[in-house]
Amino acid sequence: MVRRRLAWPEIRLRMAESTAASVRGVRMAIRKLREASPLWVWLAIVLLVCGAIAYVAAVSIMEYLMAAGT
Repeated sequence: MVRRRLAWPEIRLRMAESTAASVRGVRMAIRKLREASPLWVWLAIVLLVCGAIAYVAAVSIMEYLMAAGT
């Protein structure tokens, strides 16, 4: 069996098909990752809110102590 050389349009078509397939695979992976990650997103938001509350509490306590000392 003799393998024939592909013409340039055929090469471009095959490259486009393989690129499209790989992009679909990446999109499927991203979609699956998004479905599996809301717990991490909510945990990150909760951690950020806890940090903000702790910061505000610390600043308020420091200002109260500085005002009480004068």
